[in-house]
Parts: sequence; C-alpha cells; structure tokens
Amino acid sequence: MKGGNGTVVAVGLVALAVLQAWPVSAQHPGSALVVRAEWLADHLDDPDVVVLQVGPEEIYTREHVPGSRFVSLDMIRAPMPDDGDHANHLALELPPAETLRLTLQDLGVSDQSLVVVVPSEAWLTPSARVVFTLDYMGLGDRTRFLDGGLEAWKAAGHPVSATVPSATPGHLTTGPVTRVVSHEWVAEHATEAGYALLDARAPAFFDGLRDDRGKMGHIPGAASLPWTELVIDAESEGKPVFLRPPEEIRDLFHRAGVEDGDTVVAYCHIGQYGTMVLLAARMLGHEVRLYDGSMNEWAMLDLPVEGR
Repeated sequence: MKGGNGTVVAVGLVALAVLQAWPVSAQHPGSALVVRAEWLADHLDDPDVVVLQVGPEEIYTREHVPGSRFVSLDMIRAPMPDDGDHANHLALELPPAETLRLTLQDLGVSDQSLVVVVPSEAWLTPSARVVFTLDYMGLGDRTRFLDGGLEAWKAAGHPVSATVPSATPGHLTTGPVTRVVSHEWVAEHATEAGYALLDARAPAFFDGLRDDRGKMGHIPGAASLPWTELVIDAESEGKPVFLRPPEEIRDLFHRAGVEDGDTVVAYCHIGQYGTMVLLAARMLGHEVRLYDGSMNEWAMLDLPVEGR
C-alpha cells in the first residue's frame, strides 16, 4: 500500500519486526561499551552526553540522532603527503595527539563527556575506528557504541533531525594511552604467551589467495578472525546491523586461539577493519592493541608473510 495511513502502518510493522528479531535490553549483555537505542533515548538529554554520527555526510545532513555531530575519518587521521605517491604512504594513521585533542574539543568533547558513536548506513568499521581513537585518547571508559546504529534508532521509533547543532567547544586534558604498536613490536610478540594477533581481513587475504599490496598471506603468528563474522548480516542495506551476542563472539575468539586474559592485537589492510575486532575484544574484557600500519606498512617494508 502506498501513501496515507498505509505507509505509516507498513513502516511500523517493519520496525516492529526488526525489534522482535533482536533482544531489547538497553545495553548489550555483558558490556558497558555497546548500548542499544533505548539506552541512548534515555540518556540523550544528559548534559555530558556527546553523540557523534559516522557515515555518509549526505545522510547526516538529511537525518541524524537529534543533537548529534558529524565525524568522518578524515577528521581524525593524519593527512596523506601531498606528493601524489599514495602507494608509498600509510593510508590511515593517527595524527599527533594534540591535533586529535583539538579536533575532539571542537566536536564538544570534554574530560567528563560520555561519547556515543552512532554508525549510519552500516558504516561499522569507520565507527569502530572512531571508538578506537577515543580509547587511544584516554576516553575508552567514557565511550559507547550504538548497536544497530541510526537504523536501529529509527526502527525503535525514535525521532531524527536535519538540524545541525552548534557545538560548544569542550575542554579535554586526557592524552594518549598505549593502544598502538609498531611492526617491530608485532614481530617480537606475535607468538608470545598472553598475546593474540588477529587478522581482520577476509580469509582469502589471510590464506594468500588474494594479493594485498603485493603480499600473499598473513603476518607470521597471526590467526584469522574476519570482522564480518562478528556481526549479523554485515551486507544488509537499510536495516540495522547488530553485533553478535557475547557468547557467540567469545566462541569466535576462542576458535581463533584467544584465551581469556589475552591482550588482543589486531591488524587488517590499513588499520580500519582491525578496530572492529578490537571493539569486540573490549566488549569481552580484553586489553587491546592495534598494529596501525597493518598490511599497508608490512608490505611497504617487504616483511615476511605466510599462507595457509
């Protein structure tokens, strides 16, 4: 049915079906890091809550969680050298801490802020990269990830806005914590007890069936855990994409050789997919590290790989 009340009824039925297909507890079970739409609705007007929406800017311009600010990876990464030779530069690296601090302040983030990261259009790994950056800047325990993102917010019947709010600059004094490791560190610790090195790329790259910047295979000592296995229906369009329940994620980690208490170290192509693995690891209570250079740097340095 098109138009009139039929449209409203149809949308309502779709929203109801989405919600009935997923538990509706306000927080992802077992985690303060991952929250649901009901939690955000209950806290949206709290004075310290800062909502950052990730995804296409045109989506944000059209609809966003009321009061949220737009953030993109370009805002929180080091700029590429302007020499046109992108093949010989790292594509996604953290900028200097002071640059990040000023950027976050401009977004309204302060020491006391509770920052909620909202994916839109299923931009999960860019959103996870934002979560990781906040953790790197000392705000890990004051950051939340909205499970299902903007689509879950809308499916739950909550309003959206096209009004772009003016952000009152924050006051941020927190600084970097140890979250990023070098290629030397990875080579030294990859097989050391207490650490688990995980490759977040698709299995074809891990196994050496597909080329990644001239390398066929994975970093020696790594295990495969594609980020797409951590979510339900990663390829869905226009529907909420939720994280798997904690017990399923824990089983995936165990099958990848991760033991309880291990520090999880992740890498991928350029340092984006790996942050989704780290978000899941933090949800389970693991300490985390990111090899930010990932295969981008490993290949540039022509370091050894192994296939399956």
